Amino acid sequence: MRGYKIEDREHEDKTEREVRGAMVNALAAQWNQINRSIERHEIRREVMEEEGWDVAEDGYNASERIDEAGAIAYEAAKKAGASSEDADKAEREARRAEKKAINEEIEAEEAKPYIKLRLIEQQMEALGARMMRPYEHHNELEWHMEYLDNGGRLY
Repeated sequence: MRGYKIEDREHEDKTEREVRGAMVNALAAQWNQINRSIERHEIRREVMEEEGWDVAEDGYNASERIDEAGAIAYEAAKKAGASSEDADKAEREARRAEKKAINEEIEAEEAKPYIKLRLIEQQMEALGARMMRPYEHHNELEWHMEYLDNGGRLY
């Protein structure tokens, strides 16, 4: 669980500081809850991938939807008098289009928690606070971490 940093404001009395602190504390708790759920989801996804599950389609009835879209396209093409080759082509295109639509749904759904995190971070920023970076919990200096991230080069 990450903590947060809050800036001191010169012209702020004790009551204002306490109210702002309580608001930041509540936002940080929400941020941590969402971040934990993202981490749990990622771990569950990794385990499922290792066990051979198609996690990209998990919970979206993807195979049924893709099969149904293909069957509908095939039947529609046959009713319209298309040859078997053309009906097969229409089925493949419909299956491909449905797979793309499912992937777009999944991407949109997976983006939601990250959007919520960003909104909370913006609210915290407006209150003069931010979530601590992971290395700050170990009392590391930011310039030192940047130095290490750059492979031992200053810039």
